[in-house]
Amino acid sequence: MRPLACVTYIAFTLCAHANEPVRWGQSADNSKWDEPLSYTKPNHACVDSPPSLNKFPELLNFARTLGPSSWESVIVVSKLRTISRCDFSGTPTAESFDADYQTSIAKWQDWWQRYGKRLADELPDCGKRYPDSWNTIAGPQHAACPEYQIRIPDVWTTRVSFRSGDYTTVTEEVIEFTVRKDGCELRRRFRSGWFADKSWIHEEWKNFSLDEAKRFLSTVIYAIDNPWLFADDELTAPNPTKKYQFPIIRGRPMEWGTYYAHVDWSGILGTDGKVIINDDPHTWHNEEDNSFDATSLDGSIGVVFRVVRDLFPDSSFRPAMSRWVRVDLPQPDGEP
Repeated sequence: MRPLACVTYIAFTLCAHANEPVRWGQSADNSKWDEPLSYTKPNHACVDSPPSLNKFPELLNFARTLGPSSWESVIVVSKLRTISRCDFSGTPTAESFDADYQTSIAKWQDWWQRYGKRLADELPDCGKRYPDSWNTIAGPQHAACPEYQIRIPDVWTTRVSFRSGDYTTVTEEVIEFTVRKDGCELRRRFRSGWFADKSWIHEEWKNFSLDEAKRFLSTVIYAIDNPWLFADDELTAPNPTKKYQFPIIRGRPMEWGTYYAHVDWSGILGTDGKVIINDDPHTWHNEEDNSFDATSLDGSIGVVFRVVRDLFPDSSFRPAMSRWVRVDLPQPDGEP
């Protein structure tokens, strides 16, 4: 397995208007954070104000004073997640609810100390907008590329893993990015069959360039900030044969079914091996319509897999665009 390492810089938001707070994760009535209920009165300004990077330490301090089950903690955590593009909230158990909450806050504190604070200092002098990346997911029918800027590192790696099926048909796919100034690699391996006991098939994206890597990473960031842009995305497609009972994953071979389908993402890791970005949202909030269907994506699969699918398609999906070529590599340790 290739070691995972490193994003050094990814920037967040610059202000579109000088007198407005810096924020991202919001568009029109959609947002990634909770808002106070109309009949409640917030006990702290951070609960009622929009997220911004310079509010992060204040949010952290306030979060420490809250119980994990309070409505204010739910709002504050949603804002910490939005600002950092990191999800450290986990799934607390009934036995350790408070301890898990405090652990999550400690992880966001660590993120701020080793990464976020430096970003806040550097943002005024760095970053750029990526209109082509924005248009990849937004299209001409949506608003123009956001004014906030993104800073893309020259060195980083990440991994996206897909798995579906059970018993007779298990499908697995692992996609890994390795990006450096002196060369980039995009490789994947996949297999499908009885308990996935078949050997892995290895492929690489031919002539994967630094520019393509920057486009991918900037597109992922815009997607994390705006998951509602995928609200109409068709993750699945009808199965054209009678061999498989369930629909198939659009953009992948017919063996890629929807039965127990899920995606794991390593996130973007820094040079110290710790998370820089790992939020892969599939839900959001809408002021006008909070119905489940209107504010969520299919199942638990977020936005990152969809970006990979569209930018690096399987040859069965878009043959003219696909550059996956078969390579001869050894099986991973412990695999057939």
